[in-house]
Amino acid sequence: MKMKALGLHHKSEEDSPSKDTVLISKDLPLYILCNGVGDGPGSARTAKETAHLFSYHVQEEKSFLMAFNEDPSNQKRDLVKKVLHEIIQKMNQKIYLQNQKHPPEKAIGTTLLFGLFIGSDVFLGNLGNGKVFLCRGEESFILMNGNSKWDVLLKSGKVTEKDKVGHPSHYEPHKYVGSHKDFTMDLFHMEMIEKDFLLLSTDALSNSIKPNDVLELTKKETDFKKLPKLFLNIGLSRNVKDDISFIVVKDSKHQEKLKPPKRKDSVTPIRKKKAVSQAKPLKKDQELPEQKVLALKGLPLFHELSYRELLNIIEIIELKVQKKGELVIKEHESGSKMFILLKGLVQVHKGGKKLARLQRGQWFGEMALIDDELRSASVTCLTPTAFVTIERGPLMKLIQKNPETGVKIFHAISKTLSQRLRKAS
Repeated sequence: MKMKALGLHHKSEEDSPSKDTVLISKDLPLYILCNGVGDGPGSARTAKETAHLFSYHVQEEKSFLMAFNEDPSNQKRDLVKKVLHEIIQKMNQKIYLQNQKHPPEKAIGTTLLFGLFIGSDVFLGNLGNGKVFLCRGEESFILMNGNSKWDVLLKSGKVTEKDKVGHPSHYEPHKYVGSHKDFTMDLFHMEMIEKDFLLLSTDALSNSIKPNDVLELTKKETDFKKLPKLFLNIGLSRNVKDDISFIVVKDSKHQEKLKPPKRKDSVTPIRKKKAVSQAKPLKKDQELPEQKVLALKGLPLFHELSYRELLNIIEIIELKVQKKGELVIKEHESGSKMFILLKGLVQVHKGGKKLARLQRGQWFGEMALIDDELRSASVTCLTPTAFVTIERGPLMKLIQKNPETGVKIFHAISKTLSQRLRKAS
């Protein structure tokens, strides 16, 4: 899959030197935004040095990183993230040590926002207060939302929204390259879909627009080359005082004007993932919606999740189909998975007693995510059935990184357990 990208940097009218660097490396393809932090020319040099150094180190690992396209397994995905994190840590250590030689008021650094595209997958990284917007279908979302010092103070309750205007921490990033000896960068992976549109932006523009603004603009203007100027005009019309820098990215294969798309209910993935081990392939009449996330959005278990959280869940789920009459789980056996019904009917039974029938959107086996006890009942397919399964181990790893996601999921599970107990009593 080939991407096309356009970057734009607009210098503010203030006398201070430009601190932003926009770098588009077409060989990988890798797209980078850096916004220097601190006063004087040092911060601008740091932004430029970081962007080019990051691009250089990623280029060194090109063979390893591009191999992910041939084997897009969870294990290889995590290794790609590990390599990217190590590169960023090396650069951070260098700048952090330089800062130790100067008083705090002379400290410099830079934010870092990037997108690395490998086949139909993108690895996004954000350290600072930039944002990444995604337009997919008829919706638009914020995939990555950086933190300023203001955001951290607001979450801690030390300030209120009333204090925002004129507050010195309003735009200053909470963490950036050179600010801390060690840190964890926000790294995110996503499979791209035809017609997807991404906007990577530093805080100047991203703080002045909303997801709907991005969607409306991309729907109104189909000429990709004209979009950067239109986004710039939005920032200027809203009196943005800082430098405005951003990158817009789109699949270059999709040309709406040259070739009208085929009529389909949903968009088509650029590349289908390899079949999950121990999971039978779906028959043609059992195919899930091509945008997997749409299948999850309609399930009660995931109603409270944001779009990014749904994409995170996509990476740990497995797909399983079974025939009529087959046993899904057996009473008194061990298990570590929960099952969510996507299609079909199942019967829950204990011994010879029928307990419940479950259909699409309902789930069972959820206690396996909480404890190591044996299964309390059996479940048998009454029709050909399709499931999404979630394993305890991968879910717990995800929750460790994203506690809020865990709270939402287990809140939904607890509500269902409460309803079942009420019916039983």
